Amino acid sequence: MTLGQVLKSKRLELGKSIEQIATATRIHIKVLKALEEDQYADLPARAFTRGFIIAYCKALQIDSEQILRDYHDFLESKFAERPEKDHGHQGYAFEGKEQERTRRWQFIIAGGAAFFMVLALLFFKPQNRKHKEKHKELIAEEAEIAANEATLAPSVTPVDPNAANASVTPTATLNASPSAAIVANNFVIAAPSPSSSIAAPTSTINATPTPIASPIPTATPVATATPTPIKEDPLNKGDGLLPKDTGVKIVLQATEDTMIHYHSDDRKPFSIMLRKDKQLVIKASSLIRVETDSPEHLKYKLNFKNKAPTAFSELKQGRVELRSDGTETNFDAGAL
Repeated sequence: MTLGQVLKSKRLELGKSIEQIATATRIHIKVLKALEEDQYADLPARAFTRGFIIAYCKALQIDSEQILRDYHDFLESKFAERPEKDHGHQGYAFEGKEQERTRRWQFIIAGGAAFFMVLALLFFKPQNRKHKEKHKELIAEEAEIAANEATLAPSVTPVDPNAANASVTPTATLNASPSAAIVANNFVIAAPSPSSSIAAPTSTINATPTPIASPIPTATPVATATPTPIKEDPLNKGDGLLPKDTGVKIVLQATEDTMIHYHSDDRKPFSIMLRKDKQLVIKASSLIRVETDSPEHLKYKLNFKNKAPTAFSELKQGRVELRSDGTETNFDAGAL
């Protein structure tokens, strides 16, 4: 068996996941996978790689010195196969590839943004010029129409509102000589012959006043209540629940970095690495389930809706199920 196969088989024998090893050793998961797959070309310098192997062996409770002696020739052959560089093998190979891909995508995004900006300028600039020209033509047309209306507007003689209901009944009889003329309102009217007698008709004018329109009532705007925004819950731990809807709450505190799996009501189960001395609060209406592989590193306290909150205690069984009626039970492993 190769060194990577020995490490992987021992890890599986202990029933630990690679994430738990990464937490215990503080080594990147990609480095641990490279060790298990004997991909030493993706690892940093020899001294760092030996340190990773020693830390991995300690986490698996294996004698690291014996492993290094047994696999000395194997490691030397793997180190000889590593790619040579002008300045030595520095950093992780997968980190270099990721950085190269990241830079490539940054150049692509920047180039695409610049291309679309140029297209936008080329498209909107002529449109803006045409809009300005049309706006000028519209202003000129409005000025011309206003001038024509001012020229053609008739003169208006004001009417006395007190004479609105006046009744006028003029009666006139006209007798004039042949040479006589009548001058009225700047008009000259030739008089009739002496023998003619003109009797002006009697007319009655009843002027009806024009009704004055009452002002139109304006609607008073009515203020509408703004709905309360729903709080986001990216970790599925019941952050959106209101206090009146919260039936049970658990507060978790880690004494060391610990992987936690939990489930709140009908939300999707979630897993998170709770760092040392940090707390995690999970709320639910009716049901909470919590599970961890390292119960010795985790403390918890409870707060039910109709009960007093409890003090911090150890999560001895590694899993607990809480219900809003105040019951605290266990559940089968893997039920999450």
